[in-house]
Amino acid sequence: MGNEKGPKKILMQRGFNFPPGPMFPDRETVHLVLAAFFGSDWTWANSNVNDMIAMTREAEACLLGIFHTLVARADLYGALRGHSAFYATVATELKTRGELSGDALKDIDEVYVRARRGDPGEWLKTDLNMAVDAWISVKDMIATLPPLQALSLTARPNEMGALTAQFQSASVAGPAENKTWPPAHFDPHELALIATPELRGVLFGKTPQTPGALPATPSKATLSLDTRAYLCSLALSNYQPDSTWNLVLTPIANFKNQMERRQWSIPSGGQSLYCFSIETALVQAVKAFQNGKAISIGLATPWFGRTWGAIPSVDEVSGADTQSSLCPRLGFAIVLHKYADGLELIIFDPIARYNHIKNNPQIKASLSSLFAFRQSIGDNTEAAIQGAGGRLIRGWYGGKLEMPANGADSVQLASEWIRLLVLAGGCHGQDPLAVNDEQWAQWGFEEVQI
Repeated sequence: MGNEKGPKKILMQRGFNFPPGPMFPDRETVHLVLAAFFGSDWTWANSNVNDMIAMTREAEACLLGIFHTLVARADLYGALRGHSAFYATVATELKTRGELSGDALKDIDEVYVRARRGDPGEWLKTDLNMAVDAWISVKDMIATLPPLQALSLTARPNEMGALTAQFQSASVAGPAENKTWPPAHFDPHELALIATPELRGVLFGKTPQTPGALPATPSKATLSLDTRAYLCSLALSNYQPDSTWNLVLTPIANFKNQMERRQWSIPSGGQSLYCFSIETALVQAVKAFQNGKAISIGLATPWFGRTWGAIPSVDEVSGADTQSSLCPRLGFAIVLHKYADGLELIIFDPIARYNHIKNNPQIKASLSSLFAFRQSIGDNTEAAIQGAGGRLIRGWYGGKLEMPANGADSVQLASEWIRLLVLAGGCHGQDPLAVNDEQWAQWGFEEVQI
């Protein structure tokens, strides 16, 4: 990293009292923070020291965005009581130049809050220190409250003045009933996805007892945020404490890594931030088996034909529309299933059994990309399973629905297949995939070599 004094000068801001010595616990965290602010290729060695003022201002702008986002997610912080899932989730929502981990975000929080508390008040107020002050108010308020007995949220994200009343109760409810929501059997990481502020009005109150209407089935033009709404709604309406299945609550895209996911955030109008990379989704899927599940289900909606740099930079609304029209998605269901002394991988791919999908010009133009995507599913699945000490035994590929396709696109078909699998899973420990090989063949699958 080189000389630590230069980077520290950039990160020190007016209105904060930083103690002598390193700001962060280790050099790796310093590198993550600087890469997030200035890009993954930035190093102190190749920077222009004459740009110190400009870099300090850029760091201030990044920090301001971070603390504004933390304050905006105050209700989730209170519901999770500072659980690591809070920082991991907010880190994925930040539009920084480089990847910022949840742990690094928590370090930023603690470093600047501590330095702000130590400020003697000699500096004039700045936008940054006022944002940190607002976040300190949130943290101090939550710290005085007893632990919640259940994770719980209200019908919509609250203004600061309403937060205290919300969190003083261990059971935060809607206007008519005193029931916690979301249901307590969702873990903190799932809660963080369900608690997406833009989806609160769509999802609030949904349970197996009060499912409400399911959002429209996603299609090749559906925005990633709306696809997340569909998946979360499907889970909220069907998932029980004794369910054998787990559903990944956000769509999976064909990002090679988290950096590519962030690079897509501007041209996609922020929609890429509502997706998981294949690696992240499969690591999460494997964790479900460590919690006693027999099935883990994910919806992949990759797009091909354009790299992120080929899409023009546009504002939030038109960016989402541009991504929707210029980057039509393809649909796959990715399922891991407990089998014998290991796991089996099932890929529902409409291209295999539906001619109107297979003969689509978009498909024909993307054959090499499709092959690479399928290969990455297998590679990441094997890596995630081996990383957890397990074994991938076999795979199934293909699949078809019993009802006619009626021109449905691949995302609609994959989404419907997932919905039917969730319904077949029901509750009371049912495993709808515990069938013989003949049944797999009747469902349109063929066994593939792993």
